[in-house]
Amino acid sequence: MDNAVAAAYGWTDLDLAHSFHETSQGIRCTIHEPVRRQVLSRLLPLNHARYAETAAGLHEKKEGRKARATGDAREEEGQLGLF
Repeated sequence: MDNAVAAAYGWTDLDLAHSFHETSQGIRCTIHEPVRRQVLSRLLPLNHARYAETAAGLHEKKEGRKARATGDAREEEGQLGLF
């Protein structure tokens, strides 16, 4: 599965070096530590880009809600002025 995920990201240049390695949790079957660091260094800018896209979308939604809320209030004021 790790190889499939790496290929999906286009990281076919990585040799994940699956084996039993010492970790902070003891000996585990995992990818080699230098490769793990490389994966994390590649994921970090992708994570920042995804956050920026998400944050921009959230700000656009908030601005849209503010505009609608202001428009609704104006409409209500206009209607109240009729009575």
